[in-house]
Amino acid sequence: MSPQPVSWGLLRRTVHTVVLLSAEQQWLRAVVLVTPPLAVLCAVAAGAPAPGAALVGAALLGLASAARPDSHWPAAALAAVGVYWLGWGPAGLSWWSLAAALLLLGCHAAAALASLGPPGMRVDAVTWRTWARRTSVVAAATVGVWALAWGLGRLADTGHLVLTVLGLLAVAVVTAGALTRPTSD
Repeated sequence: MSPQPVSWGLLRRTVHTVVLLSAEQQWLRAVVLVTPPLAVLCAVAAGAPAPGAALVGAALLGLASAARPDSHWPAAALAAVGVYWLGWGPAGLSWWSLAAALLLLGCHAAAALASLGPPGMRVDAVTWRTWARRTSVVAAATVGVWALAWGLGRLADTGHLVLTVLGLLAVAVVTAGALTRPTSD
């Protein structure tokens, strides 16, 4: 059986897309690229075993996410980092877990904003302010839930049940707020 010829179509389309990227798209995609591996490194700094395959996997998923922010790749990158934290991360809360959560929020927000338009899309000031404001609200909620869970963890050995309930409650509150808030700015 003879080897199949190499298809250069995907590489050609990728190079063409990179050449067309606006400065804003380059910045957003750089954030999407680096945040998954940085979140894995936060787990290592918090005491998880050496990442090896997890770091390589997060880097590859970050690369795929940066190349295609409008696809399923960003969700796969976030899920993979979450699975690594749940499976091998430290059991307790630390500043590193908060840093990883904020990095993943940044990855999600940057991928979502990058996927709003074509590679050459320029992001206007109103859109930047809107996204910054909404991401700041979620970041503040993340810090608040982390602080509450950290405080409760110091009061008693509550385990993961309280953290899970607090996280689900925070998601429910933020979702309810997002659904009831008018979308025009």
